[in-house]
Parts: sequence; C-alpha cells; structure tokens
Amino acid sequence: MTENAAKQAIGIYNRKRGVEITSIHAFRHTFARNYIVTGGSAFKLQSLLGHKDITMTRHYVHLFGEDLASDIDEHSIVERMKPTLNRLTKNKRRA
Repeated sequence: MTENAAKQAIGIYNRKRGVEITSIHAFRHTFARNYIVTGGSAFKLQSLLGHKDITMTRHYVHLFGEDLASDIDEHSIVERMKPTLNRLTKNKRRA
C-alpha cells in the first residue's frame, strides 16, 4: 500500500464517520494514545513509532485527565487494601 493510498483510505473512513481531521499524523496520535490507554508499553510504542527518544513518544500520547484517573484506582495500594480493611472490620464485629 502506498502512502497516498493509506491517506485516502483513512480520509474516506473518517469522513464517513463525521471526523474532520483525517491526516495520517492525526491517525498516529490516535493510535499512540489508544495503544497506551489499552495497556501497551510506552517503550514498545516508542519502537513502533520509530522514535529515538521517549519524549517524542510522550508528545504523541496526549493522555487526558479521565485516562489518568481510571488508572489511579486500578494501581492504587489503598484501593487494593479496601477488601482487607472490610474483612478486618467484619471480624471485629463478630468477636
């Protein structure tokens, strides 16, 4: 597939769905963000995008607040401790 064919295919796909920005560059940004949000490795993404420096990869990702907030609960030690705290409280009530 040529670069021009890829540009045209992405443009047609996006316009059918009401997306106004149809550049390959925007497509790369969207791919990068979705790759990270769905659990992909930043270092693997760096390689996939062909970046020599991770700072350029970070530029591509553009994480939003809701993306970051959803990970906080998943990786929070406090959130993982809650079931343990609830069990301790229930055991004290039974005693």
